[in-house]
Amino acid sequence: MAAISDSLPKLTYTQQQGTAQFFNESLADHLALKMMLIPAGTFMMGSPEEELERMDREGPQHEVSVAAFCVGKYPVTQAQWQFVAGLPQAERELEANPSRFKGDTHPVESVSWYDAVEFCVRLSTYTKRMYRLPSEAEWEYACRARTTTPFYFGETITTDVANYDETDDKDGRWSGSYGQGHKGEYRKETTPVEHFENANAFGLCDMHGNVYEWCQDHWHSSYEGTPIDGSAWLSKDEDTDRVRRGGSWYYNPRHCRSAYRSSTNPRETNYDIGFRVVCSAQTGKYPRSDNLRSEKNIDYTNLRDLLATGKWKEADEETWKVMMQVTEQEKRGYLYAGDISEIPATDLRTTDQLWVKYSSGKFGFSVQKQIWYEVNQNWQEFTTRVGWKVPYAAFTFSLNAPIGHLPFQFGTPDQSWVWGPLGFGSRMDYLLSRQDIQI
Repeated sequence: MAAISDSLPKLTYTQQQGTAQFFNESLADHLALKMMLIPAGTFMMGSPEEELERMDREGPQHEVSVAAFCVGKYPVTQAQWQFVAGLPQAERELEANPSRFKGDTHPVESVSWYDAVEFCVRLSTYTKRMYRLPSEAEWEYACRARTTTPFYFGETITTDVANYDETDDKDGRWSGSYGQGHKGEYRKETTPVEHFENANAFGLCDMHGNVYEWCQDHWHSSYEGTPIDGSAWLSKDEDTDRVRRGGSWYYNPRHCRSAYRSSTNPRETNYDIGFRVVCSAQTGKYPRSDNLRSEKNIDYTNLRDLLATGKWKEADEETWKVMMQVTEQEKRGYLYAGDISEIPATDLRTTDQLWVKYSSGKFGFSVQKQIWYEVNQNWQEFTTRVGWKVPYAAFTFSLNAPIGHLPFQFGTPDQSWVWGPLGFGSRMDYLLSRQDIQI
């Protein structure tokens, strides 16, 4: 079995603008996604009460810690969309050229949230790297780039630096300018994503205006009860609206603020909504200084070593063993759904992070959780996506397996009696609904 570093494309970061780093995800000749490395950090999410034109939905302001990740320098363009739309279908058809305002380097728009998720699934399969939409917290953290002002370039905004509607509302409820900013040009359409090139400190462009951008999160009308670890805030009601961020060419400047948030039905399409993608920040260089913490004194060294050498089947079996140890169910030899709540968060994260790290984001609980919510927690669709509709002996214990194929959670080859939605599926719901697992 080849080691992971020999089997997956490595992320080799290039330096840009002094501090920003990126890698290019090649799609075709002269076509790539430029993915910027966003360093881990802590920030105040939401707007302070004194911010001009602030809305209650932007509070309460709260501290959030975000792990490192990579995000597209620009929103997905029409050329990138057309390439990925031509790849094999995962769950839904994609229109090849849905945008109202045509242009290869213009952002794709008129795509639903579900369309954007399908794009991520196809891109993940093609690149063998897990792509997804950003969480709302990741989006704001990346947009602010360590700033605290309404916009990453300061206290105000003009159409010289962003594309938005500078006209006054006829009812006088809002002005086409913001603060001391002057009115400028109302373009009435999208602009190419590289039009302004006034990147923030993380190297990102077009975060303010042009097109709104879909996020993973379901809509909540305030931040009361929100996660503080940078993960997406999800609910089980799939009819709930999804969050969109960033403002657009069609709306006035207050919508472009870093903290501004709104929502749209995930099935809706509009010619001012697009998206950008994120992926893991792992570089393919794996030091031995892994975090092997455990609240139950479990030794994760063997699991780490099996994963580091690409011994996926043995690592899957070892994962089962440590889950039995951490829940103290070795004598019983299997788990009930209620046992899942007894797994300490520290041990769950250690196991997940080892799988994610050594598979470069292809395997792990958090990868499976992302898919679980993408399929609306539908057991049949989930097992199809991750390739579990085969006997365990027919599993693919290599990086050629479907994304999310491993680990085979809390099941062993000789325990077919727990298979199915009333047994295994119930435990799946318990596990992947836990907030400890960060998408």
